Amino acid sequence: MQPTHVIAATAASELAKTTAVSQQMRLTASNARAVAARAGEQGKSFKAITPFVDELAAISVSRVAEVVAWAREFSQLASRYQQVLGANNAYQKAELLLAGKRSKQLQLAQEQAAKALFESKQAQEKKLAQMVEALEALQRQLRSGNVIATLSFVEAALMPLEQRGDLNSVGEMIVASVAQIRQHNTTALKLLRSMQGNL
Repeated sequence: MQPTHVIAATAASELAKTTAVSQQMRLTASNARAVAARAGEQGKSFKAITPFVDELAAISVSRVAEVVAWAREFSQLASRYQQVLGANNAYQKAELLLAGKRSKQLQLAQEQAAKALFESKQAQEKKLAQMVEALEALQRQLRSGNVIATLSFVEAALMPLEQRGDLNSVGEMIVASVAQIRQHNTTALKLLRSMQGNL
């Protein structure tokens, strides 16, 4: 298995790919508002859908930024854990060399290293659980994307023929964007879950 900081960095990299997709979804919503505005009174109901597209894109961007920042923190925690593990191992070797005759100072240092190792592992587990929980929440929120896309197709069908094609393409863009975000999110989630129980 790869080192945990490498897995966290890979998950963060996978998530970062969704930012451009989410920005494109926001642009799609903006274009849809313009088309709906040109349709006048008939475009009002379609225009009402676009804030939901914006909101979904914003949630995706903020959630991903949050998890990417946490992944950086996790990498620092993993690095710290390796340092503390090295110190703990060194104290254990010193005890073996001294055939169990250790001084009070060595005993105190070893106890501090063991405590730091335990705390470091706990901090990693907590941060990992936080990241997994956030990505699971994003997966649930992405389900609303299919509902929004379906609504946009229904509303597009009620629009004048000249705007219908543009508005149908909005629904198609939402479906494609949500699918891409979900794919990257699923990959990142799998990577992070693979570390749970293995720290």
